[in-house]
Amino acid sequence: FEEMRELVEVGVELYKEVEREAPCRWEGDDDDGVCEPVTETGSPEWVPITAWPAFTRWTRGFFATHHGHRHVPIEVGATMVTASTTHMTLSQLLSRDKRDEYMAQHPLTLQIPSLADDIRRPGIVPEGTLPVVFIGPKGTFTPLHTDPTNNVFVQVKGFKLLHMYPPIGITEETLKAFKSFDVKAAIVEHVLDRVNEGLEVAIPDLSKETRVVLRPGSAVLIPEGYYHSLQSLTRSISVAYWF
Repeated sequence: FEEMRELVEVGVELYKEVEREAPCRWEGDDDDGVCEPVTETGSPEWVPITAWPAFTRWTRGFFATHHGHRHVPIEVGATMVTASTTHMTLSQLLSRDKRDEYMAQHPLTLQIPSLADDIRRPGIVPEGTLPVVFIGPKGTFTPLHTDPTNNVFVQVKGFKLLHMYPPIGITEETLKAFKSFDVKAAIVEHVLDRVNEGLEVAIPDLSKETRVVLRPGSAVLIPEGYYHSLQSLTRSISVAYWF
């Protein structure tokens, strides 16, 4: 773990040099590359990565031309929590551009092995870890949740807003504080539903918020058990490594 932290600390310094220079905009065939300014808070653990061919290659035109006929699972719904699953081709997904249709956590490089050559496993991720891919339009939203493992989340195309909070034990005092926070009602209600069902042993400590925009090339460590939510500010492609 100490070796992991040393690598992450290097990544923090690398990111500090560029994080404020990249505006929320890009040029090219993915023309929905503009989003409103976001006030960022906190200091996540950035992970150093090498340049991926996917950063430039994985455009809508690329997928439509080379892999548009491929069928992939699609979550349909306002959020991943309420979504149902269907299947469509990549061309259909990318051309329809509907905010409630989202290819989430799909092992696309397993389905299309040639895509594995376009990404590079970050150094802190154990060898053999299977990456999963997220592709969706502007507006997709994943409510506050935790992962049972560490997660290195890499933004490939577009921009996503990450909210992240450390877990805190459930007591009468912490639960009262959580309910009183001025945050999206849907976020609070989802967590409270799980608490009431006995599915949670901790709640997010909303007083220790990290809020950052993930830009193309950003890679962040989301520690096991940390609450986080993600919202696509533009069309977006992301890759996650759970380990």
